[in-house]
Amino acid sequence: MAQANITKGATYTFVQTDWSGGASAEMAAHLTDRAGWNRYNTASSSITISTVGEITLAQTSTSSTQTSEVDFAAGTLASTTIVGAGMTANVQLSSNYISIAGGGYHSVALKSDGTVWAWGRNNYGELGEGSGISKSTPVQVSGLSDVIAVSAGGDHALALKSDGTVWAWGYNANGQLGDGTTINKTTPIQIAGLSGVRTVLAGSLHSLVLKDDGTVWAWGENGQGQLGDGTTTDKTTPVQVVGLTGVESIGGGFYFSVALKNDGTIWTWGANTYGQLGNGSTTGSRSIPAQVVGLADVSAISAGFGHTIALKNDGTIWTWGYNTSGQIGDGTRADSGFDRSRNYWHR
Repeated sequence: MAQANITKGATYTFVQTDWSGGASAEMAAHLTDRAGWNRYNTASSSITISTVGEITLAQTSTSSTQTSEVDFAAGTLASTTIVGAGMTANVQLSSNYISIAGGGYHSVALKSDGTVWAWGRNNYGELGEGSGISKSTPVQVSGLSDVIAVSAGGDHALALKSDGTVWAWGYNANGQLGDGTTINKTTPIQIAGLSGVRTVLAGSLHSLVLKDDGTVWAWGENGQGQLGDGTTTDKTTPVQVVGLTGVESIGGGFYFSVALKNDGTIWTWGANTYGQLGNGSTTGSRSIPAQVVGLADVSAISAGFGHTIALKNDGTIWTWGYNTSGQIGDGTRADSGFDRSRNYWHR
């Protein structure tokens, strides 16, 4: 087996050659004969052990073994499992977190095995495990597998599965779960009619998805036109954002939304109280997308509470909108809800 290091979330097969303490491969015994626990020596010289190289094993009636700690080349990895009997065993290292998202008062994380975990406030079911009780350590979101992306909103969360379907849970007073109701959900529900989705984004009280065809769909709170469907009426099921195609990424802030197109242009819609739409004013919301004029060659976007950030291909960062805490990053801080000299955009 030509594998230099053991990696989390991967399975390896190797030949069992030795137990410490002189026990045979078929019958393990701890050095002090303590309830069948033992130190195991790796068989393959191509697997490097950084320090002690100890795996704690428990013999079972089915010849399967379970472990609590292991210290292979990458450092101590908890919850490694060794399964097998006789001279061959499979090593399944524990799944690690690969993606995270922070909501209003809760956090969500995706593991490499496709499961979703959450912690924090759970008043509206935003942890997705069915109890409605807040948790200070991660708990597994109920019934979700094969997930490839997660996003956390004000008090709700979204998950994208590998089959392109979208699942939602938590607060739903404005229809942000997209299931046609305004009833909170304490466990995930599938959003009907959505497929071919590649990106999910949970805003404060609304939700957005980007589909493989480059279109954007939205649902939830719409009082400022943040759904981009030409109205200011809340939607409990997905509606297509008007006039947007060729979109590469999306962002959602507090009552406004942002999209980056594949031509490097930025499009915004929704509330504009602080100039977050980047149109040179701080008046009037917008219920359909419009281009941020004068800004091009953009490679990434993000939306904050009331400001917007763009990264250009030349490595420069451009910002606009709310600046009372200096979030525009130009060395100033406005005293009011917006800074008139920067409500357009600033490098």
